[in-house]
Formats: sequence, structure tokens, C-alpha cells
Amino acid sequence: MISNFVKKNGTMIQRIQSLFLLIVVVSILASMFMPVWEKENKESKEKTTLTLLKMEYQKDGKVQNTQATYYLLILAGLVVFSATYSIFRFDSRLMQMKIGLFNSLILSVLLVLSVYLVSYYGETSFGSSKNGDYGFGFFLCIVAIVSNLAANRFIRKDEKLVRSADRMR
Repeated sequence: MISNFVKKNGTMIQRIQSLFLLIVVVSILASMFMPVWEKENKESKEKTTLTLLKMEYQKDGKVQNTQATYYLLILAGLVVFSATYSIFRFDSRLMQMKIGLFNSLILSVLLVLSVYLVSYYGETSFGSSKNGDYGFGFFLCIVAIVSNLAANRFIRKDEKLVRSADRMR
């Protein structure tokens, strides 16, 4: 089914940069459902969890406070949309490079905002000396950044190869 879609639409999923962009999409989509950071105090039965959707504080297993972090979700959605769009713009490497740069910027902002929230809530949440642990969602964002950088590198490499072939003609 996917191969028919690829043949009909002419996308080049077999290119290595398209695979890296696909890793960006999958890792960000997965990070939407995973905790980015958690802090738990088992003695007082308190827990704070940061996801791309919300920051949630629980005490005795009941939610005490929830703060929306939709801005993180919007940034993640922009990354998914732009990386998907970039996969299908294989015919314009310059556009892909611009989209890749945009994605790098958004991914960096997403990571910096996450770290800021973790450092702020790690210090101000319940009285534990431990600052909490980064979750799988945080590391998936790092995988997305590395994959995006690799995709940009291979797109640039393709562009240089095409330009050098044009000079020889």
C-alpha cells in the first residue's frame, strides 16, 4: 500500500535524508505521548510530570494541579508538519534546506523550553532535594534534533553533487 503511494506520488522515500526526516516525524510523534520529565517523592506520595501537553502535579494519586503546555505541543506539531512536507519536497533541495533550518530552530526552542520548565519546576515543586528525571520523551526530542541535522547534511551533500555535475556539462 505504501509502495503504491510512493510510486503514484513520486516521492523518494529511499533517499537517506528522507529516512532521517521520517525518524524526526516518528520520534516527535512518539514524544507527544511520553513524559518529558518526572519528579516523584514516594514518602509524601507526590508526583510532578511534564509532557508536551501539560504539567501535572499529583498528591496521593489524585491530580491537584494541571498547567497546560500547549505551546510545546504546537511546536512539536510544527516540526512534524514541516518534516513531512520536506519529505515530499524532494524535487527542491534548496526548499528542503530552508525547511530543515526552520526545523532545527523549532526543535531547539522546544528543547530549551522543556529544559527551562524542568529547571523551574524541579526547584519549585514539592520539597525534595532531587530535581527529577528526564523521561523518554526528552530523549526522543534529542534523537529528532540529531536526525534533522543528519538529514540537512545529506540534503546539502546532494545539492553539491548536482551543482558539480552541472558545472561539468
